[in-house]
Amino acid sequence: MSISVISWNMQGGVANNADKELTLKTMCALYDVVMVQECGTIATLNQFAGKSVIGSLQAGALNNRCSVAIITNKHSKYDIAYLSTSGRPIISVLVGDVWLSTIHATSGGIGGTDLTATLAYATKTLVGADGKYLLGGDFNILFNGEENCINVGSSYRPDNYSLHTFKRRTHSSGASLDAFASRALEIKSGPSVVVEKLSDHYPITTSIA
Repeated sequence: MSISVISWNMQGGVANNADKELTLKTMCALYDVVMVQECGTIATLNQFAGKSVIGSLQAGALNNRCSVAIITNKHSKYDIAYLSTSGRPIISVLVGDVWLSTIHATSGGIGGTDLTATLAYATKTLVGADGKYLLGGDFNILFNGEENCINVGSSYRPDNYSLHTFKRRTHSSGASLDAFASRALEIKSGPSVVVEKLSDHYPITTSIA
């Protein structure tokens, strides 16, 4: 089963921004799963561009700024959880036999804590030790494009996920902050896609064969 995925930190919803609304609708038409962060009230909708929206407007009790959603019509079930580390949401959908999640990790040099906690949650709750999984989003980590693995377990009992990062920048500052992580999948990370003047983050894409 082929699944096409795009992830984008929108830096605000589509209200009063026709260009951003058109761009997001185009993404929904082209990709099976659209992951969005800082998406405003889109996270409260039941549908957008004819597809289901699974989202959270507020990130639990610890943070009320970062809305996150997945837009798709391919899922059979969904899951919404909140990170104990930051209160931010993990939005997940099951497409075929693959769980896909998105997060917006905390900035300020601690995004890795949210990333590790999200993957540990996936192992414990969604996929176990060997289920198929893909996480995408704004991880707020300064990647260099060379990373390929993250262990969220221990040296005695490793719990490894593959990291798929980008040498090309994903942020207007020149940094690469957005990425994918996966387990038990063959995926091809696509490019970061420059969307001028709509957000300081550029969308990232991938496909699962």
